[in-house]
Amino acid sequence: MSAFASQVARINTACKRAFGAPMVYDYGLIGAYSVTIIQGAPNEQESETPDLRISLWADLADFSAYPAVGHRISFNGQCYLIFAVSATDSEGGVRINAERTELVVPSL
Repeated sequence: MSAFASQVARINTACKRAFGAPMVYDYGLIGAYSVTIIQGAPNEQESETPDLRISLWADLADFSAYPAVGHRISFNGQCYLIFAVSATDSEGGVRINAERTELVVPSL
C-alpha cells in the first residue's frame, strides 16, 4: 500500500469512528447485517425532498459483497431502496444514494 493510500485508509477509519452511525443492509436471501455509515450532505435534489432521499458514505470493506441498486437499507428508523452506488476514493469508500420506501428491512 502506498503512503497516500495508507493515509486515505486511516482518514476513512477515523471518520467512521467520529461520525459513523449504524445502518442495516439487506441482501435479500443472503440476510441482513449492520454496517457503519456516514450520512452525507444533501445534494440539490435531496434538499428539495429531505425526508425521501438520502446520501450515505460507507467503507466497502464492511460489506460482504458490493452494495447494489435495488437492495434495501434501514437508517434512522426509515427504510430505503438503493438507486445508485458509486466509488468515492481509492481505498474503498463508496457513496450510496437511496429513496425512502414502505418495504421493511429485517431487524437484527
